[in-house]
Amino acid sequence: MKRAKGTECCEPREYLFRYADDYTFSPAHEGQEAVGYGEDGPVYVHLVLRRYVVHSKTPCGIWIYRYEFPQYRAKLKFVKMRDIFSGETIRRWAHPTREAALASYIARKKHQLGLLAHQKKRAESGLAMAEEIHQPTPMAEAA
Repeated sequence: MKRAKGTECCEPREYLFRYADDYTFSPAHEGQEAVGYGEDGPVYVHLVLRRYVVHSKTPCGIWIYRYEFPQYRAKLKFVKMRDIFSGETIRRWAHPTREAALASYIARKKHQLGLLAHQKKRAESGLAMAEEIHQPTPMAEAA
């Protein structure tokens, strides 16, 4: 049986890790609150650890397979590890350890919450200004 390139048996593999949100229709544990509702019922958030096989390394980063399964390994993704000019470590998409991947996930979610709080404040401000300008007429209220 012919194997896909890079899937030789007993070959030691290196992995990079990344945590991500996944949304499903079943709770991860008892008592978990739904974050919304879809066509098929309540939607729950699951935390998923994704593992990526390292294809090759370069001085600036690492090429990883985008999918763990051999039949989908034709697609690669470049994970930049350090800046080519300064040599400094930069933000990574995936990490060499589970602990670093979890710390990155926490930092990403804190950043996302900050962005969403700012967007909420802007939306509330815009809505308040629009409601000040909009003076409903008596006929519009009766309709």
